[in-house]
Amino acid sequence: MAFSGAIALPPPLPTPAVLTATGIYLNALGGTGTGLTFNTSDILHYDLTNGVWSMVFDGSDVGITVGVDGFQMEVDGTLLLSLALDATLPGIGAVDDADIVRFTPTQLGPTTTGTYTMVLDGSDVGLDAIASENIDALGRTPDGDLLVSVAGSFSAGGVTGGDEDIFRFDATSLGDETAGAWSLTFDGSDMALDTATGEDIDGFWVDPATGALYLSSLDFFTIGVGVAGDKNDLYVCAPGSLGEATACTPGFFWDAGAHGLEGGNVRGFTLIPAQGVTGAQAVAPASQALHLPLITRP
Repeated sequence: MAFSGAIALPPPLPTPAVLTATGIYLNALGGTGTGLTFNTSDILHYDLTNGVWSMVFDGSDVGITVGVDGFQMEVDGTLLLSLALDATLPGIGAVDDADIVRFTPTQLGPTTTGTYTMVLDGSDVGLDAIASENIDALGRTPDGDLLVSVAGSFSAGGVTGGDEDIFRFDATSLGDETAGAWSLTFDGSDMALDTATGEDIDGFWVDPATGALYLSSLDFFTIGVGVAGDKNDLYVCAPGSLGEATACTPGFFWDAGAHGLEGGNVRGFTLIPAQGVTGAQAVAPASQALHLPLITRP
């Protein structure tokens, strides 16, 4: 059959814009070359301007011995944390690896002090005490809702998925009595991130200005055409669409191994945009900023 006229093609997906960042906060499993002694309960900072590593959060100082495997640096200076295993934390008691807690620091750095409060009780919203629903990555949408990825299969509130996916929690209440609804935000299988066990998403951050997803994987990954890496690499996905039909343009962002974290697995991170953070993620008044300019306003 012969065709005449032009064939209509779908519009191209957006090209990933390279974020101008001043620093990266990260949690890592192993790795040498930073000049620091650290473990999985700690959070480090890498200054992209001068190439210096520093200790930001020493988890052992505040009762974390099982490791942190997901975190988000909040604009108000607090930290959202998920733990690698069930544990007991001072002042709050039993915490499951499917929970999210907030750490409010009175001091950060090599000597860390502060207090914990519960943010998301996973058992209240369908995350069972099984290893596969361990929250191993967390973040926020540009409008402030919580996002999580888990270590294996996810099934909660009628929503299912895998470790290559990211889920959104629309909260009606948070804390010890958590309630709300889950939805699928990023379907990694649509981007072929379900072809190997190493493609488990174990860290992500959402640029609040553009909605671009910055990601890390458990080990070797391939996404799109010509974008591949391993456990200490960060990559970006500029979304064309999200949800059940995820489509994005991928790009490579940063190699931690080339900047002093040789052999380490980046398990969580927060980027610090040079332009600061605006919108719903920047809701805290400047008077609440604690101790470090974690994310500065314009």
